[in-house]
Amino acid sequence: MSTSSSPAAALIIQVISAWQLQNRRVNNIINKLSEAEFYRETAPGRNRGIYLLGHLIAVNDTMLPLFGFGDRLYPELDELFVHTPDKSGKAFPAPQILKGYWNHLNDILADHFTTLAPDQWPAKHIAVLIGRTIHQAHHSGQLTFLL
Repeated sequence: MSTSSSPAAALIIQVISAWQLQNRRVNNIINKLSEAEFYRETAPGRNRGIYLLGHLIAVNDTMLPLFGFGDRLYPELDELFVHTPDKSGKAFPAPQILKGYWNHLNDILADHFTTLAPDQWPAKHIAVLIGRTIHQAHHSGQLTFLL
Protein backbone atom coordinates (compact mmCIF):
# COMPACT_ATOMS: atom_id res chain seq x y z
CA MET A 1 0.00 0.00 0.00
CA SER A 2 1.28 3.40 -0.92
CA THR A 3 1.94 5.68 2.02
CA SER A 4 -0.05 8.47 0.40
CA SER A 5 -1.64 10.80 2.90
CA SER A 6 -4.97 11.18 1.07
CA PRO A 7 -8.18 10.62 3.05
CA ALA A 8 -8.93 7.59 0.86
CA ALA A 9 -5.54 6.05 1.60
CA ALA A 10 -5.99 6.68 5.32
CA LEU A 11 -9.40 4.98 5.26
CA ILE A 12 -8.05 1.97 3.39
CA ILE A 13 -5.17 1.62 5.84
CA GLN A 14 -7.64 1.70 8.74
CA VAL A 15 -9.89 -0.90 7.13
CA ILE A 16 -6.97 -3.24 6.41
CA SER A 17 -5.66 -2.75 9.96
CA ALA A 18 -9.06 -3.67 11.42
CA TRP A 19 -9.20 -6.78 9.24
CA GLN A 20 -5.69 -7.78 10.32
CA LEU A 21 -6.62 -7.22 13.97
CA GLN A 22 -9.56 -9.59 13.64
CA ASN A 23 -7.32 -12.16 11.94
CA ARG A 24 -4.89 -11.95 14.84
CA ARG A 25 -7.76 -12.42 17.31
CA VAL A 26 -8.96 -15.53 15.49
CA ASN A 27 -5.36 -16.79 15.25
CA ASN A 28 -4.81 -16.27 18.98
CA ILE A 29 -7.90 -18.30 19.77
CA ILE A 30 -7.41 -21.16 17.33
CA ASN A 31 -3.75 -21.52 18.29
CA LYS A 32 -4.76 -22.04 21.93
CA LEU A 33 -7.44 -24.66 21.25
CA SER A 34 -6.73 -28.35 21.59
CA GLU A 35 -8.12 -30.64 18.93
CA ALA A 36 -10.89 -31.72 21.31
CA GLU A 37 -11.86 -28.10 22.04
CA PHE A 38 -12.52 -27.49 18.33
CA TYR A 39 -15.37 -30.00 18.59
CA ARG A 40 -17.07 -28.32 21.54
CA GLU A 41 -20.12 -26.11 21.07
CA THR A 42 -19.58 -22.41 21.71
CA ALA A 43 -22.78 -22.56 23.79
CA PRO A 44 -25.40 -25.30 24.27
CA GLY A 45 -27.00 -26.05 20.91
CA ARG A 46 -24.72 -23.63 19.03
CA ASN A 47 -22.00 -24.16 16.43
CA ARG A 48 -18.74 -25.87 17.23
CA GLY A 49 -15.33 -24.28 16.81
CA ILE A 50 -14.43 -26.52 13.87
CA TYR A 51 -17.50 -25.33 12.00
CA LEU A 52 -16.85 -21.65 12.72
CA LEU A 53 -13.26 -21.88 11.49
CA GLY A 54 -14.31 -23.67 8.29
CA HIS A 55 -17.07 -21.12 7.80
CA LEU A 56 -14.67 -18.17 8.12
CA ILE A 57 -12.31 -19.75 5.60
CA ALA A 58 -15.10 -20.42 3.09
CA VAL A 59 -16.49 -16.89 3.37
CA ASN A 60 -13.11 -15.13 3.23
CA ASP A 61 -12.07 -17.29 0.28
CA THR A 62 -14.77 -15.61 -1.82
CA MET A 63 -12.81 -12.35 -1.59
CA LEU A 64 -10.14 -13.66 -3.97
CA PRO A 65 -12.29 -13.63 -7.13
CA LEU A 66 -14.49 -10.80 -5.87
CA PHE A 67 -11.47 -8.50 -5.62
CA GLY A 68 -9.90 -9.83 -8.83
CA PHE A 69 -7.08 -11.66 -7.00
CA GLY A 70 -7.66 -15.01 -8.72
CA ASP A 71 -9.66 -18.15 -8.19
CA ARG A 72 -10.85 -19.40 -4.85
CA LEU A 73 -8.50 -21.73 -3.00
CA TYR A 74 -11.07 -23.83 -1.12
CA PRO A 75 -14.45 -23.76 -2.90
CA GLU A 76 -15.15 -27.29 -1.67
CA LEU A 77 -15.61 -25.89 1.84
CA ASP A 78 -18.86 -24.14 0.83
CA GLU A 79 -20.87 -27.35 0.96
CA LEU A 80 -19.67 -28.15 4.49
CA PHE A 81 -19.49 -24.71 6.06
CA VAL A 82 -21.89 -22.43 4.20
CA HIS A 83 -24.66 -24.54 2.67
CA THR A 84 -24.90 -27.14 5.45
CA PRO A 85 -25.45 -26.51 9.17
CA ASP A 86 -23.05 -27.74 11.80
CA LYS A 87 -23.73 -31.23 13.14
CA SER A 88 -25.12 -32.36 9.78
CA GLY A 89 -23.21 -35.60 10.12
CA LYS A 90 -20.74 -34.70 7.37
CA ALA A 91 -17.05 -35.21 8.05
CA PHE A 92 -15.00 -32.04 8.40
CA PRO A 93 -11.29 -31.63 7.68
CA ALA A 94 -9.15 -31.91 10.80
CA PRO A 95 -8.50 -28.72 12.80
CA GLN A 96 -4.83 -28.70 11.78
CA ILE A 97 -5.78 -28.80 8.10
CA LEU A 98 -8.28 -25.96 8.52
CA LYS A 99 -5.73 -23.92 10.46
CA GLY A 100 -3.31 -24.37 7.55
CA TYR A 101 -6.00 -23.24 5.09
CA TRP A 102 -6.81 -20.24 7.29
CA ASN A 103 -3.18 -19.13 7.49
CA HIS A 104 -2.50 -19.67 3.78
CA LEU A 105 -5.62 -17.80 2.68
CA ASN A 106 -5.01 -14.87 5.00
CA ASP A 107 -1.36 -14.60 3.93
CA ILE A 108 -2.47 -14.35 0.28
CA LEU A 109 -5.20 -11.83 1.04
CA ALA A 110 -2.86 -9.70 3.17
CA ASP A 111 -0.26 -9.66 0.39
CA HIS A 112 -2.86 -8.46 -2.11
CA PHE A 113 -4.43 -5.91 0.24
CA THR A 114 -1.13 -4.30 1.13
CA THR A 115 0.13 -4.05 -2.47
CA LEU A 116 -2.95 -2.39 -3.96
CA ALA A 117 -2.63 1.35 -4.46
CA PRO A 118 -5.44 3.49 -3.01
CA ASP A 119 -6.86 4.15 -6.48
CA GLN A 120 -7.21 0.38 -6.98
CA TRP A 121 -9.66 0.12 -4.07
CA PRO A 122 -13.19 0.62 -5.38
CA ALA A 123 -15.75 1.54 -2.74
CA LYS A 124 -17.32 -1.93 -3.00
CA HIS A 125 -14.00 -3.55 -2.01
CA ILE A 126 -13.79 -1.35 1.06
CA ALA A 127 -17.41 -2.16 1.96
CA VAL A 128 -16.83 -5.89 1.51
CA LEU A 129 -13.71 -5.84 3.65
CA ILE A 130 -15.52 -3.92 6.39
CA GLY A 131 -18.34 -6.48 6.26
CA ARG A 132 -15.92 -9.42 6.43
CA THR A 133 -14.09 -7.78 9.32
CA ILE A 134 -17.36 -7.48 11.26
CA HIS A 135 -18.19 -11.08 10.35
CA GLN A 136 -14.84 -12.25 11.75
CA ALA A 137 -15.32 -10.18 14.90
CA HIS A 138 -18.70 -11.83 15.48
CA HIS A 139 -17.33 -15.34 15.11
CA SER A 140 -14.14 -14.64 17.08
CA GLY A 141 -16.43 -13.57 19.92
CA GLN A 142 -18.18 -16.93 19.69
CA LEU A 143 -14.85 -18.80 19.54
CA THR A 144 -13.71 -17.20 22.80
CA PHE A 145 -16.29 -19.31 24.62
CA LEU A 146 -14.18 -22.36 23.77
CA LEU A 147 -11.20 -21.12 25.78
